[in-house]
Amino acid sequence: MDLKQLKDFPPNFLWGAGISSFQAEGDWRKNGQGRSVIEYTRKEKNTTNFEAGVDFYHHYKEDIKLMKEMGLRAFRISISWTRIFPNGKGKVNRSGVEFYHSVINQLKENHIEPIVTMYHFDYPQALIDEYGGWLDRRSVIDYKNYASFLFNEFGDQVKYWITINEQDHVIKMPDRLGMINAGSYSDTEKEAYIANHNMCVASAEAFNLCHLLLPKAMIGPALSYQVYYPASDNPADVLAADDLSLINQNYLLDLQCRGEYGAVFTKYLVDRGIYPRFPESDLKILKQNCPDFIGVNYYSTDDVTYLASNGKFGKTKGLPIPSQENGVFKKEKNKVLKSTKWGWAIDSIGLRIALQRLYRDYNLPILITENGYSEIEKVSNVDGNETINDKDRIIYLKKHIQSVHEVISEGIPILGYCVWTFMDVISGHSGMNKRYVKVV
Repeated sequence: MDLKQLKDFPPNFLWGAGISSFQAEGDWRKNGQGRSVIEYTRKEKNTTNFEAGVDFYHHYKEDIKLMKEMGLRAFRISISWTRIFPNGKGKVNRSGVEFYHSVINQLKENHIEPIVTMYHFDYPQALIDEYGGWLDRRSVIDYKNYASFLFNEFGDQVKYWITINEQDHVIKMPDRLGMINAGSYSDTEKEAYIANHNMCVASAEAFNLCHLLLPKAMIGPALSYQVYYPASDNPADVLAADDLSLINQNYLLDLQCRGEYGAVFTKYLVDRGIYPRFPESDLKILKQNCPDFIGVNYYSTDDVTYLASNGKFGKTKGLPIPSQENGVFKKEKNKVLKSTKWGWAIDSIGLRIALQRLYRDYNLPILITENGYSEIEKVSNVDGNETINDKDRIIYLKKHIQSVHEVISEGIPILGYCVWTFMDVISGHSGMNKRYVKVV
């Protein structure tokens, strides 16, 4: 729908960017930091190790100065759980606490709003060793205690909190759940939804704590959200696209924003023998403690066709996230949209569709926590100066920001827009080849 007139962006709109601790900080296992599962995550050949990151740990002051020069009003960071609690619980590492105090204070002094992600893939290895991490109920208690510490320690400076980054991806990547030798998601589906349930309850407990301790703050999850298009006019493809949206992302928001396992998703889990066992009181906790906003990591969209069971009911294929499941769906390449070198469809209208659907379904403000364009760039020498033609990225960001502008003009509350990323960080799958910013 074309709009006759666009509204101005809100005066307090959070124009920002983001990083994660494990991709950016470096200085691993130093100054008291403990081990995390991300150290054992499988990486592609020739991928730079996360240990050195891009040395944000030692250069954050000059990096934040550059952010101010760029005009950023917000910066999304993640706190490394094991810099605070090297063993996931128990003794506090004051060196790590002071590091994050210094980063947050530096941001505030430069009039940049900190957006803090409490857990971004790097779960404490000590809790995996002790009881299996998210697969055990004790994980809820330890996350709640960790959240309580963060709120009490940093709550006077931080207004925006994110509980878990891309839980929808974490549960489908066994190594990020600490199951290093487990194979693929198809081998660990039952464990995935036990972990998912415990993570949802832990988030609900954090929502409740934040509302009690920091009544002026806002808290929510951040998930990877895509729009799925039926690849044809075949009604079976339309249903497949709806089903994929449910089993990849909406199930999670139904749990966190409504406190329920919907009927269709429940049937999906029961048919596969992977419905988790839990006390009925959990549903009360989930229903009574909901987020204040939804964080959205948006990059692309997918086309979907129906894939018949053919005697392989529920069998999945594709890494690291399944690209097909017999009896449900198969992803296809879009015939209209251009894509990045990694096969991600470039779809700014898809962002508008995503934001409209999310607000229609859950009626909560939305914070765009990640959006960006990746590229393998070539440095050219022009008149003795090294430069990069950044036209494609400029177009990408301009069109996606235009979609955000249109959604705001429709009356949907969008809190902010964070580019991924302010500076290039190490990709989980492509090292420093996959770049998100212009480098000269």
